[in-house]
Amino acid sequence: MKHAWMAAIVFVFCAVTASFSQAIIADHTCIDIYQIPEAAVVSAKQQLHIGYGYTSHGSQVTSAMSALVDFMNSKGYTHDLFAYHQDGNGGALHLFSGDGYGDGLLDHDAGYYPNWVNETRAFLGAPNAGGRGSARPQFNVIMWAWCGQLSGYSTSDVYSFYLNDMNQLEQDYPGITFVYMTGHADGSGLAGDLHRNNQTIRNYCIQNNKVLFDFYDIECYDPDGHYFGDKYVNDGCYYDGGNWATEWQNAHVQGVDWFPCDAAHTEAVNGNMKSFAIWWLWARLAGWGGVAPDLTPPSTPQNLQATLVNETQVDLTWNPSTDAESGVSRYRVYRDDEPIALTPSTSFSDASCIPGATHQYEVSAVNGGGTESVRSAMVQVVIPSDSQPPSTPERLTAIPVSATQIDLHWNPASDNSAVAGYRVHRNGAEIANITEIHYEDSSLTPKTTYQYQVLAFDVAGNESALSGTVSATTLDPSQVQTTIRLENTDDVDDTFIYKNDPNNNYGWDCCPGEVDRLLIKFNLPAALNGKQILSAQVGFYVWNQNNFHDNEYIKIYPMNTAWDEYSATWNNASSGHPWTTPGGDADMTAPVALILHLSDPASWDHAFYPPTNITAVVQQWCSGSRPNHGLMVVDECLTGLGFKASEYSEGCRPFLEIVYTDKTDATVVATEPVEAFQLYGNYPNPFNAGTIIKFDMAAPEDVEIKVFDLLGREMQTLQSGRLQAGHHEVHFSAEQLASGVYIYKVRMGSLQLTGKMLLAR
Repeated sequence: MKHAWMAAIVFVFCAVTASFSQAIIADHTCIDIYQIPEAAVVSAKQQLHIGYGYTSHGSQVTSAMSALVDFMNSKGYTHDLFAYHQDGNGGALHLFSGDGYGDGLLDHDAGYYPNWVNETRAFLGAPNAGGRGSARPQFNVIMWAWCGQLSGYSTSDVYSFYLNDMNQLEQDYPGITFVYMTGHADGSGLAGDLHRNNQTIRNYCIQNNKVLFDFYDIECYDPDGHYFGDKYVNDGCYYDGGNWATEWQNAHVQGVDWFPCDAAHTEAVNGNMKSFAIWWLWARLAGWGGVAPDLTPPSTPQNLQATLVNETQVDLTWNPSTDAESGVSRYRVYRDDEPIALTPSTSFSDASCIPGATHQYEVSAVNGGGTESVRSAMVQVVIPSDSQPPSTPERLTAIPVSATQIDLHWNPASDNSAVAGYRVHRNGAEIANITEIHYEDSSLTPKTTYQYQVLAFDVAGNESALSGTVSATTLDPSQVQTTIRLENTDDVDDTFIYKNDPNNNYGWDCCPGEVDRLLIKFNLPAALNGKQILSAQVGFYVWNQNNFHDNEYIKIYPMNTAWDEYSATWNNASSGHPWTTPGGDADMTAPVALILHLSDPASWDHAFYPPTNITAVVQQWCSGSRPNHGLMVVDECLTGLGFKASEYSEGCRPFLEIVYTDKTDATVVATEPVEAFQLYGNYPNPFNAGTIIKFDMAAPEDVEIKVFDLLGREMQTLQSGRLQAGHHEVHFSAEQLASGVYIYKVRMGSLQLTGKMLLAR
């Protein structure tokens, strides 16, 4: 996605006007969706006609809104109350969206400012007598979402390229409400341009009674209100001490406190918060007054009743509470003094009871202001014990995937209450107690046979009989190829350096302007030391290429000096330590790789450049013949290029993919010639629809390549027959297969090699 606008048009049809007595701001304080009355949601769906064009950051809002529907259905709300639709069909919220990069409605096309202004006017048409657009008079609010521009704007730019034009649009279309928006976090902290520019927009909206969706503010807080804006937080929720979103999710219950959603560049709970806040905004624009302080608690729920369903389920019901000021928004269910659920209804099914236990239940009511009532009278339920064991797991399979690992898989067992887990036995002894129906047995001895059995146990502790025995033999280390991919912030140190800005560090930046030089170091795991490196491919994600010229190359050189990610500049390798030569100490006698600037425009905008071979230098790092100080990526071409750094979100980061064997002869690593058969693994891995398996042959031979699932079932035969010497690539199309792990086996004469690949839809 280019650093371009995400067009969002939100129009409120009858009740919404273009002016307000005070600013309406949706931020981190507006994420309690349970406080929004159902009537306010219905009113928003009846009144609002929304057009929303976006690139990837803006899609966080709509992606989370889509997943929100089922989540709120599970909470007992009216079915599909929070649904939205491109055309507003079926009583859903009318939210029209473009695709961000096309040439249709609400698409920013290939440009920046003033394209977003032109797109708005083209979509609306000339103003009509009611102050709306004559081309589409039913629409009545407009919101544009940022995608990075604010990080590089001056204060005057904010007015020149945004606020002045928003003001002009409001004057030209007085019947439309234009929603302002702050830009996404970029890791630059409180002293960065982004924070200043967002505050400029926020102050303008407050002073002039505008409507603001404070995207940035929501990224600076977790749902409990802890602030991370002063900790260099970025759009992926990473801060200088970790990732606040994953930390919060790990401490809370999925499906109860948060829901999974495919929110680009960020984590699920951050998308959750934005979907809650945007519905808060929709409700406000449709006339809901928000939540006034209400410190008077609701009445205590009465007549709590518990019905035992089976050994693991108790159904609860109670009489509704009342609240004269703000009404009852939901009920909190407690089991054994711990909250286990929030629900707007007066019933709840607890399907996680423990057989043989005695559970105590209470319920409280919460009003629209968030004030909780006294808990109800306690109800105690004795859960009967369970003496019936689960069924025996069937179809246990064991597949050796390396010299030290065997993967197990079996069909799930069944039980009269619930299967709690499985116990895995190896050579007659228990080695694992797990809840999944698969297990990776690692740290094994090469070329050794192992025997496995599995049993199931239920929540009461009853155990099934052991499954049948299966055997598997770990592979020969000299034949086993392992692929690793280094790409997250723990694996990679990187920073941009600029000749015209010689004293500034960009180690926190995820995607600054066009590349001058990029320093990048992949932190190789110790397990690679002295191993046989078969292949090493480096890949870079491009967010923008412009001014294309033929036959220009990016050059990659090995670094000769250690440097620090968060203090290196054009002048210094680290704080107080200058380079020998400004711009970085690298072996620039000859590049280790060249990357040709691509001529296809489809490769210029948010796409990976093809992986580039740097096997030789990685072999040197792993053998110890060259210190690993990383690489210098130099772009001194007329063609402009913008890379994304490791601080960016998953799937858009630079990576190093290494294929190696467990051979430990260090001399082999750097000097051994290509063997009769070299398997380089598959790329990409993980993959979505297809992947390519690459291998070299030194002589003609019969080759067979087959793909199996984890149950050992053959999925496809990719190759069967004689091939000539040379380099070969075989394509595996997985369009008809489900997500999961697949095994491919390559057989050439008596030689057989195995690889593992992940299909991720």
